[in-house]
Amino acid sequence: MKKKPVPQPPKVSKREEYETLIPGISLRQYAYLVDWGREIFPQWHSVSKEKKCSCWMRNKCPSVERVRDWLQNGGERAPEYPLSYFPAVPLICPTCGTDVVAEPLADSVRRGKAWSCSVGMKHYWELISVAMKTYIEKNARENNRWLIAPCGDYLGVSIEAHLQTRDKARGWYYANE
Repeated sequence: MKKKPVPQPPKVSKREEYETLIPGISLRQYAYLVDWGREIFPQWHSVSKEKKCSCWMRNKCPSVERVRDWLQNGGERAPEYPLSYFPAVPLICPTCGTDVVAEPLADSVRRGKAWSCSVGMKHYWELISVAMKTYIEKNARENNRWLIAPCGDYLGVSIEAHLQTRDKARGWYYANE
């Protein structure tokens, strides 16, 4: 009986192999996505605003240098992080100052890295909710009546409807205490 060949994992490319290639660079949320093509493994690298690559070379990766050159030549900058976005887990809790532990099951594309402190995730969610409240108040000040704007068949959610629903829920909660 003939044995099937075992597929070999691709070899990780050396730094020298990057020097002659010109990668494709695009924006991906709050970072830069660098496409080196099929000749390089890994093909896709994500460079953060902190100048760190997602690959094993971190800040020594040629992708970081190429993104820097791209920005100097007029490339579009990645948008700033919103108030409620955590690109990395903080070392200490911004509220109470205790040590922080990552909560990978609660990570989100919209909120970034989740974490908890000695109180649990309470302080994390408080910071997220303060950012949401700030966003709602900013929209109300600018006379933008939509929390989620209508699009296509979706009717949207107005700020007034959101506040009414919230107040009804609070009334029911406090009435049943």
